[in-house]
Amino acid sequence: MGAVDRPDERFHQLRVGFGERARAPDVSVELSDPDPAGVLGMVAEGRADVGFVATADVSRLASAFPGLHVRFLVDLPLVLVVSSGRHVAGLRDLESETWIVPAAIQGFPGLDELTDQFWRRNDVTPARIQQVSTFQTALPLIAADMAVGLLPRDGFEVVGGQVAAIDLALDIPPLRAAMVWSAEMQPAPSLDLLFQVIDQAVADAAI
Repeated sequence: MGAVDRPDERFHQLRVGFGERARAPDVSVELSDPDPAGVLGMVAEGRADVGFVATADVSRLASAFPGLHVRFLVDLPLVLVVSSGRHVAGLRDLESETWIVPAAIQGFPGLDELTDQFWRRNDVTPARIQQVSTFQTALPLIAADMAVGLLPRDGFEVVGGQVAAIDLALDIPPLRAAMVWSAEMQPAPSLDLLFQVIDQAVADAAI
């Protein structure tokens, strides 16, 4: 029933709440973790009733995919993440580093755009840029002090104390969690129940 692009622990909380509550005899719940393009494709093709993605711009996402309804859920704050224990006095200390950026997906406003906005706002010119397919790929590189990057605030705790967010009073635009469902297919009878489940899961996650 659901497809989730999960870059943040808050998405995990939504999954848990979703799975715990959607227990009804006429509702079948299946969850998977494709990338954003996979999520949108599954929903558009009717292989999933709803999907969750993290996007840079909910309005642009809706305009780019007119066959889908797009509903904003919550902001996912971003932080600048480095290897734990590293001292960073300012952004200029990081210009010579390799910056991790998720690979761009055509037509999808994602973290790659927010990272570029961040560089331009702060007059940062990275020496090297490395694209990765997932946040899980980025974390080991940052933990090994081989790269730095912007990540969802709650998304990097899975590696324990190996990475840390640095506080430089930076103006970093957030990712935005959104739910998508088909605007062209007849909704399943259980969709209203599903929306109630999601609303409650969001409320319980305190987001």
